[in-house]
Amino acid sequence: MSEPAEINMLIDRKIKDAMSQNQNEILQSIDRLMSSRLDTFQRSVHETQRQLSETQMSKIQQMNTENYVFKRKGNEEQFKVNTKIANKMKEARSILTESQDNNESTEGAMRNICEGLDILNHRQKLIKLADQSENGWRTVTEYETHNLADDSEDEKRIIRAENKASRKMKSDKKFKTRTTPYSAPQSTRFSSVNQQSTVNIPVVHRPGKCYECGLSGHWRSDHYKQGWQTQKEKSDKISTRLFSNDLSVNFGRENAIVSCNSPIGKLRSSIDYWRNIICANETVIDIIEHGYKIPFHTEPSEVFLNNNKSSLENSDFVENEILKLIELGCIKEFSCKPKVVNPLTVANNKNKLRLVLDCRHINPHLHKFRFKYEDASVASQMFKKGDYCFTYDLRSAYHHVEIFESHKTYLGFAWVKNRETKYYVFNVLPFGISTAGYIFTKVVRCIVKHLRNSGLKIIMYLDDGLGGADEISQAQETSIVVQKVLKASGFLIAEDKCNWTPSQNVVWLGFGMAI
Repeated sequence: MSEPAEINMLIDRKIKDAMSQNQNEILQSIDRLMSSRLDTFQRSVHETQRQLSETQMSKIQQMNTENYVFKRKGNEEQFKVNTKIANKMKEARSILTESQDNNESTEGAMRNICEGLDILNHRQKLIKLADQSENGWRTVTEYETHNLADDSEDEKRIIRAENKASRKMKSDKKFKTRTTPYSAPQSTRFSSVNQQSTVNIPVVHRPGKCYECGLSGHWRSDHYKQGWQTQKEKSDKISTRLFSNDLSVNFGRENAIVSCNSPIGKLRSSIDYWRNIICANETVIDIIEHGYKIPFHTEPSEVFLNNNKSSLENSDFVENEILKLIELGCIKEFSCKPKVVNPLTVANNKNKLRLVLDCRHINPHLHKFRFKYEDASVASQMFKKGDYCFTYDLRSAYHHVEIFESHKTYLGFAWVKNRETKYYVFNVLPFGISTAGYIFTKVVRCIVKHLRNSGLKIIMYLDDGLGGADEISQAQETSIVVQKVLKASGFLIAEDKCNWTPSQNVVWLGFGMAI
């Protein structure tokens, strides 16, 4: 064979070897690529199936949970928190399950997560049991105390626990409500009230005073137990001398001659009008008839407090006010020291002085009532632009409300004149007691309600009133009706502060109201 032919054969062989090698490499690359893609696809499918399975299980558990309606909010919140924790632990378990690193640490983490899930599932079961049971967590306690049965008899265990808890609850309740059999009253105060009645009164002594009858030792709710309705009727007629620290003190209503300008007795003299025309509630009727019973939730201690600096600096004003209040019958002199001697203070508002009883000692002992004044914001909703309005003012507003006789000793004060200390008590609602605004608003709201039921637009903020209508003639008629009702009710009107003529420009509560 010639040399060129051998060279050609060698070249062909080299080319064939190179092509064969390249083909093998290409096939191997394709194989590796296909295997990699297939593995990725399989992992993706497996992960999708796992997520779908987890989602389905979560949905099933969520549906089971949502179908259960909790009776107690606390149990529901606890169950929700535990559910969130369990979901996180399940996610962690799924991640560890798919992990390729199955070493000892991974297996330990899996065991702990599974144990934690078992604890949470058991706790969720107990929460539902406590929520479903009338005896609450007492049933759970009985259920957990004795591990007598396995899961196959779990329902019987629950029933036994429920019955046992119910018996204990009844036993505890019976023990707590067991009282000493009622016998003759131990308190002289109550025995004198109940001499002619077969109604027995509980021996239990409660703090403060009753808001219904003003007496100590019981509460208003007790009037509706054990036949206390009869007790209440007689307690209003009891001799008030029994409640004095000094039996020589006369707490009875005095037949003193008071000025015709005095608010004392004005509402009481119109009691039929309040009862039959105004249709006032029983609380207001009782206040008008028997006086305001100060709502003591605890009884103040006996105390003597010196007058404040402002009263001493305005001694002439204080002495004149004391004389005026005595003349009007708003205060009276005491022959002995009242139980609580409150300090006097003088308030100065725009150079206008006012005598105030500083009730800082008794105010913390009073019940705090929630109520809302009707002010300018209510007026802006009731009246619209173009309405005709009028304003009016009550004179000595608080002093229309008299104080329950045996409670006057808590509204005492002292004043020294010519080196002689004299004691006084308020017969009427003083400025300074924390419940004054509430109780006066409660009284005048009966008037407001009566007028509004008649179709009249009327507002009262304490002693300041506002009324009106959209037409001048109707507003004038409303003005006349309001004047008649207030006078018939017994209120004194401060005519110098009133503007009975309807106008579209009025000033009320210090605000100019251009209606």
